Amino acid sequence: MLNIFMILGSVIVLAFASIIVFGAPFVPTKKKQIATALELLNLKKGEVLYDLGAGDGRVALAAA
Repeated sequence: MLNIFMILGSVIVLAFASIIVFGAPFVPTKKKQIATALELLNLKKGEVLYDLGAGDGRVALAAA
């Protein structure tokens, strides 16, 4: 039983180590999700939208 936990622990540690070394994958937001979010925000003239993401700016471009 101890061996199973040691193997499982090693797999978890290696998974996190690979993220630290290689970084997380870039997964862009889908256009439909952006459109839905902007529709729900219902921004009015003069209101400001801050995009704090680290992507390619597609949310800011869609909101412009």
